[in-house]
Amino acid sequence: MQHFIYETENLVNGKLYRGKHSTENIDDGYLGSGIAIQRAIKKYGKNNFKRIILNFCHSEERAYELEIKFIDEPWVKRKDTYNMVIGGLGMPSGKDHVLYGKSHSNEARKKMSEAKSGESHHMYGKTHSKESKQKMSKSHKGKIISKETKLNMSNAQKGEKNGHYGKKAFR
Repeated sequence: MQHFIYETENLVNGKLYRGKHSTENIDDGYLGSGIAIQRAIKKYGKNNFKRIILNFCHSEERAYELEIKFIDEPWVKRKDTYNMVIGGLGMPSGKDHVLYGKSHSNEARKKMSEAKSGESHHMYGKTHSKESKQKMSKSHKGKIISKETKLNMSNAQKGEKNGHYGKKAFR
């Protein structure tokens, strides 16, 4: 396994992203996993990005240590980077999370919902193969679901929470 710190450059606008990566194949095409860099890759296309390796590490622990040095507060605050948090172990949780104590507006929620539905949904126009359906079925056979879980599942689909609420059935 190879461990390294890398920098990905957007060849269109010059913005940069740094991160730590561990892989068996250095040429795996990995450019970064942060939200901002992923959106940029989707917008500009993979071919408009270039990754260089800044430092190889003998262990993953050492790579995490170096990530803290390469992705510090001044780096994150720069306007020409995609990094959103200081390096170390990825996105922090709890009080340190960037969205702690905040919530998305109704408009933002609607946009996120629309982005994950219709033609933009990854399964739009596709169906699972018979083999896939059998595998999914087999993976659920024998599972025991508690009465409490069944009740929660039922309540989650009642009334306005149901996708068919207020719609007329086709006959």
